[in-house]
Amino acid sequence: YGNPATTAPAYIAYEDRNTSSYTYGDLTFWTKDAVTTNTNAIERIRIKSGGRVGIGTTIPGTNFHLFNPGVCYAIIETGHADYNPMIEYKNADRRWQAGLFGDDADGYSIKDITAGATRVHIDTDGYVGITSTNPTVRLDISAGDATVFKMDAGAANGGGMAIHHQNTVKGYFGVAGSNYLSSSSANDIVLRAENRLDVAVSNTKKMDVNGGGINVSGICTATSFSGSASGLTGVVNTGKSIAMAMIFGG
Repeated sequence: YGNPATTAPAYIAYEDRNTSSYTYGDLTFWTKDAVTTNTNAIERIRIKSGGRVGIGTTIPGTNFHLFNPGVCYAIIETGHADYNPMIEYKNADRRWQAGLFGDDADGYSIKDITAGATRVHIDTDGYVGITSTNPTVRLDISAGDATVFKMDAGAANGGGMAIHHQNTVKGYFGVAGSNYLSSSSANDIVLRAENRLDVAVSNTKKMDVNGGGINVSGICTATSFSGSASGLTGVVNTGKSIAMAMIFGG
């Protein structure tokens, strides 16, 4: 065992004893770099006596260990456009596959093979489908149950989703505190826990609008009115309800 003469282009060897002279068997593969000067061969692959394989390392830490001092990655490639270069993950209970699926419009999918279902699919336009293999928007979630999407900030004051336009935050949507759901950075629309909708205000009425008014064409039913009626136009009193094509002034 050991490096051959500098004239040897490549070789396979085995190491039968460790530093303590215990017998074991590592299988090693050596090649030379393509250079003009004579150099010793370099070990490229090692199969340890326990079966672990190392590429670029003599001490593989797992069943397969790939190492390079610089950029390090693996390529899985097929020569047929309709075939699927992928990786399969499997235990005694379940099989999953992830990769490029040529037979599914060249999208990248994560598939639950045991259940026969595609859980995540990214098409060639960058659209992402969750349980949808044909996403029509940037994020397309398809589900057969009531809960489709969940956000949990894990903080006492809640959290939510920021909406950007050209990298500038234009609004928020989420839980503000423990009592209400808010929309936009100024809380312009607030649906409170006590089933009350506020628009640009914080008040005690079931629906409160500050500025702009409300345009209603149809039937508005109320048991009573209070406050000034100066902002009401086109009102017809029918006894139990008010039929209107009117504007509530703000």
